[in-house]
Formats: sequence, structure tokens, C-alpha cells
Amino acid sequence: MTINITREKILHKGFANISDIRKFVPCGYEKAKKIFLEIRSDVENEGKSNFENSILSVRLLPYIGLTEKKVMQFAKTEKADLAESTKD
Repeated sequence: MTINITREKILHKGFANISDIRKFVPCGYEKAKKIFLEIRSDVENEGKSNFENSILSVRLLPYIGLTEKKVMQFAKTEKADLAESTKD
């Protein structure tokens, strides 16, 4: 599976755990945990409450410098490329 198809699935799910962050960014465990804790801290600083063991997946977008719309466009292109490559 390609990166933007993976990102699209995580965005559609609506939340992300550390494992999802590793796939979304992509990065190792320590970096993912740091991102996870930063986002949880941001949520608390906004006066909101966090999920138990996850974050809203849309909060990962600034870490990759893309919008949700761009991720969806890239995923659509990747799906088309995969479909084309399986025809041969």
C-alpha cells in the first residue's frame, strides 16, 4: 500500500494511535510518541479533552505539510496508478 492511501484510511477512521502516527508521518516509535504527546498537550491547552489512547487524525496534517484535500487527491492518483499497473 502506498503512503497516501494509508493516510487516507487513517483520516477516514477519524482518530490515530501511535502506530497510526508512525504510518502517517512516517517515523519511528519515539518520534510518533513525541507527536502524540504534543498533540495531546495542544488539545488540553485549547481547553478540550483528549481521547483515551488516540488523537484526532486531522491534527497530524501539519506534521506532513498537506491538507486533507491534497491527501485525498494523492491517494486517488495512487489508486489509479495501482489499478493501471495490475492491468499488465
